[in-house]
Amino acid sequence: MNDELFYRLALNFIPSITNSCIKKLIRTFGTATAVFQTPQEKIQRTQKNRVPPIQIDREVEKQAKVEYAYLEKNKIQVIYFDQPEYPVRMYQCAGYPNLFFYKGESIFQNEKVVSIVGTRNVSSYGTDVVQKIISELAVCDPVIVSGLAVGVDTLAHEAALQNGLKTIGIMGSGFGRIYPASNNKLVQKMLESGNAVISEYPFNTMPDKTNFPKRNRLIASISDATVVIETKAKGGSVITVNMASLYKRDVFAVP
Repeated sequence: MNDELFYRLALNFIPSITNSCIKKLIRTFGTATAVFQTPQEKIQRTQKNRVPPIQIDREVEKQAKVEYAYLEKNKIQVIYFDQPEYPVRMYQCAGYPNLFFYKGESIFQNEKVVSIVGTRNVSSYGTDVVQKIISELAVCDPVIVSGLAVGVDTLAHEAALQNGLKTIGIMGSGFGRIYPASNNKLVQKMLESGNAVISEYPFNTMPDKTNFPKRNRLIASISDATVVIETKAKGGSVITVNMASLYKRDVFAVP
């Protein structure tokens, strides 16, 4: 067992601990292993804000071991925020995850990365536009990012594959809960052809509606630009657009 991976996972399972707190602790002590080896009193002294007890009780140990075994069995990779392979674009944005899981190829540092997002209830016009934009972008060889949802997301991933482009799917659930289930074959096809699927959630995390705004911030942060193909005024794509604007990334919308 890789002790550092185990302790990175364990940190994320500690009740009430925040993503920001985990990053601060690792920056202070160097590794997650060192965090757990440090006396509680010293940890509290080094942090401006009080942190929850950093200890591995029976439940945290169980969750970390189950997650570790799942990752190993399913050949899922983990990237930590302090590793050189962590996506530079994502690292430049507030709220980036302290770690994320992925299957497939590490294609996150491509010279050009474009997100395509939009409604689940896409029109025939929207369908045509997705195909047209991605086919015309192909000459620039960008990686196409989307959220693996039905509608525009699915069309974007499929169009990328059809045009020989790399594509990244970012999920709002864990790897054990591919959502929607109808995209299981698409995910498999993506992975078999050298692409990537990302999640920041433990493998058994359900696709709860509260997860998708967090997922959308990753879509915005990992890309140079976001293109919106049809959306409701309060659709999830608007969240992605707002995050992209906050991160000072280009945003385009189809009229």
